[in-house]
Amino acid sequence: MKWLVTVFLLVLIVSGCGNKIPEPQYNQKTPEVLGRGHSASAESIKPDGDRGFEAKYFMKGNSLYVDCFLRGFSLSPSYGKERAKIRCYMDGKRIADYQTAAFIVKKMPQGRHEMLLEILKANGQPAGLKKGFTVEVNSDI
Repeated sequence: MKWLVTVFLLVLIVSGCGNKIPEPQYNQKTPEVLGRGHSASAESIKPDGDRGFEAKYFMKGNSLYVDCFLRGFSLSPSYGKERAKIRCYMDGKRIADYQTAAFIVKKMPQGRHEMLLEILKANGQPAGLKKGFTVEVNSDI
C-alpha cells in the first residue's frame, strides 16, 4: 500500500506542471513607478525607414540608462556598415559622445529634462537621425 501511495505522489508531482507554463507579458511602456526616493520608467522609441535606431531607456534614481539599436550603422569597426557614434544632449546642452550601444548618464539633477540622442557619422557630421524624449528625476540617489 505504501508503495502505491508513493508511486501515486511521484506521478502527481512529475505531471503537476505539464504543458501549462505561463507566457510572459511584454509591454511597450512600463508605467512610471514612484517610491521612496527613487523613480523608474521605461520607454522604447521605434525607428522610421531603412536607416534609423531604436532607443530604450529607463530612470533609476538619478541615473538614466539608455540602450540603442542602430539600423544601417555600427558603433564598432565592421564591414558593410557605416561607422557612427551617439551624441547625447540634456536640455539643449551636449553631455557626451558615446561609441557603445548602451550607456548611463549619471548624477542627473532633479527635475524634468529634455533629452536628445543624435547619430553622428565617423567624421562627426550628423547622420540626420535624432530621437528626443523627456525624463523626470525625483531622487538624488
